[in-house]
Amino acid sequence: MLRINVKNMKKMLVKGILPVGIISLIFCAFFNLNLGLGFLVAIIYGIFVMGLNGESITKLIKFIIKEIISYWEIYLVVLLLGANIASWMSSGILAQMMYLGLSVINVDNYCIVAFLITALVAIFMGTGLGTLSTIGLVFIGIGKSLGFNIALVVGLLVSASYIADILSPMSLLLNLNLKSNEIKYKNYLRKFFPYLFGSVVITLLLYILIFSNQVISFEVGYTLELQRAIVNFFNINYFMLLIPILNIVLAVIGINLSVNFIASIIVGSVFSIIMQGNSIVNQITYLIKGYYPNNMSNQISLFFNGGGIFGTANIVFIIAMALAFAFLLNYSGSLKRIKRNFIRGEKPMQVLVGNALFSIFMTSVGCDQSLGILIPSKESKLDYENLGWKKEKLSADISASGVIIAPIEPWNVNALVIFGFTGISALQFGQYAYICFIMPIWMIVYNYLVNIFRKKQNEIF
Repeated sequence: MLRINVKNMKKMLVKGILPVGIISLIFCAFFNLNLGLGFLVAIIYGIFVMGLNGESITKLIKFIIKEIISYWEIYLVVLLLGANIASWMSSGILAQMMYLGLSVINVDNYCIVAFLITALVAIFMGTGLGTLSTIGLVFIGIGKSLGFNIALVVGLLVSASYIADILSPMSLLLNLNLKSNEIKYKNYLRKFFPYLFGSVVITLLLYILIFSNQVISFEVGYTLELQRAIVNFFNINYFMLLIPILNIVLAVIGINLSVNFIASIIVGSVFSIIMQGNSIVNQITYLIKGYYPNNMSNQISLFFNGGGIFGTANIVFIIAMALAFAFLLNYSGSLKRIKRNFIRGEKPMQVLVGNALFSIFMTSVGCDQSLGILIPSKESKLDYENLGWKKEKLSADISASGVIIAPIEPWNVNALVIFGFTGISALQFGQYAYICFIMPIWMIVYNYLVNIFRKKQNEIF
């Protein structure tokens, strides 16, 4: 009898891997610690309890290391992304884009211009947080000067910025998604575009409606001061815009992202040295440590500081630990038990909605999008294959659910970082970040309508 109780207790300890992970991640998020440490605690616990259940700890560690190493391309992309952001800042590329944006904005078109320009910059930068913390801060400042509700402004800019994580070919999260599902960007784009187009149209219509009902007065002084500060510090030239355009073109036609980034970093560094007068030594320092020039005015330093390889090293650690944690959950059989609570049938809408909720749940558990991408990519693959759905659809469905939802979850690291540099919490701006909750709903509605249309076609023919 005692032996049975001990055996059951050991199995219960294995089931505790996920709860331990959730608790440790919440602890890290609350105390502003690297989420990778939370994953690491859960990994150590998981290895220990799996050992108690007869698994070889040495063999398990080898499997985990192999899993981590297999994603080396993602780590390289993340590090190159940091260097690329620093290159674009030091060369004046981002300054040129911001200057153009400030030239066309006014009180009547604020919401449209702010959304579209921020979304465009997001696609070029490849990071939602990076976009929001650069040009997003510009539009927040302009929104304040116009007298708009600041929570509304931040919500609009979050919606626009986080298009990066689901659309930009330079996004580390999107590349993690593509890598996990072993698909190419151009094939993903075909499946994802209907979700993007519909949700963006609905989102923009809502913003136009709500902004048009606000009574404000326009002050041009703030934008003119920013433009003067930009041209006083940077030598800007329209020719610089060819670099981000080239990046997008190369990514769309299927050029390896690492090669794309390396080319962008080299060309951007040449512009930085020739156009901005930075020395070779300083430029190398910027690429490694980030762009933090000593002589930049406080007025624009908020928008053009950051990037660098060191700045993204912590993200590499988080992704590596998330991969190891996901492996342990899968190895222990925990994921199959969790997935059964979401995907409860084999019909198309049951699988679609179940996978969306599964992805959102894993994003909530992981406090960022890594688990929301990695785990459904593996666990829902067979369900999609049984319906004749391709991997591109699974990837697009994950983007439209577990990835886009992240910034409006108050405990998520994205929401916490946004609160850190805007002072506005997810509880305040979340209700206005329309695309984050409209896209999952539109994805379900769109697929429902497609299914009805196909059924009627089959009845006719």
